[in-house]
Amino acid sequence: METAYDWGKHVACHSRAAESVKRAVRAGIDCIYHCDFADDEALGMLEAGKDRVIVGPAFGLVHNAVFEGDLVGLTKEVGDGMGLPRKFEHMIRTYHEMRRRGMRVVVGGDYGLMLTPMGQNARDIGHFVKFFGYSPAEALKCATAVGGDLMGHKGELGVITEEALADLLLVDGNPLQGQSVLVGPDRCSMIMKAGAMHRDPRSRITVPQRLAAE
Repeated sequence: METAYDWGKHVACHSRAAESVKRAVRAGIDCIYHCDFADDEALGMLEAGKDRVIVGPAFGLVHNAVFEGDLVGLTKEVGDGMGLPRKFEHMIRTYHEMRRRGMRVVVGGDYGLMLTPMGQNARDIGHFVKFFGYSPAEALKCATAVGGDLMGHKGELGVITEEALADLLLVDGNPLQGQSVLVGPDRCSMIMKAGAMHRDPRSRITVPQRLAAE
């Protein structure tokens, strides 16, 4: 960690057991993933350092392994033998407590696998609402502002304000009413990247739609 800081680097680690979470906090890790089995002492240490440490459950892989494992040949018997249901329940309890304590929790992680293909990352936003008790607005903040903070661009990424980077998505629906409208690239009617149009919704209008408009 001293060497990383000497070079101006951020450090992330993967810690599931309570003791590994405590070691990560003591070492000064910037982002700690999972934290499934954090006990009261570990949660207290994370809370004390919540202005410095960001945590990320990477919940999508665990969720999909428990509920959708059969799609890739991961049977319930194998999943049970791996302790996945136990991990799932512990993670839910842990992140309910983290939300209550006001910790910074980021959406994402462990996507790009057979069980969690790229383009489905935004499912985690709905998981935060359904399983961790976040409000839709809180979950969106975990995916935007907290993510920008994690990447060292607080106030520049994940916010809509003057001088921000202006990466904006327009979706057909209200994500405060249902987070599924955010899932998948086809849901994005408009994409603005760094203030410039990357996907213009006007280019997606069909000929019949144009004729009807005229």
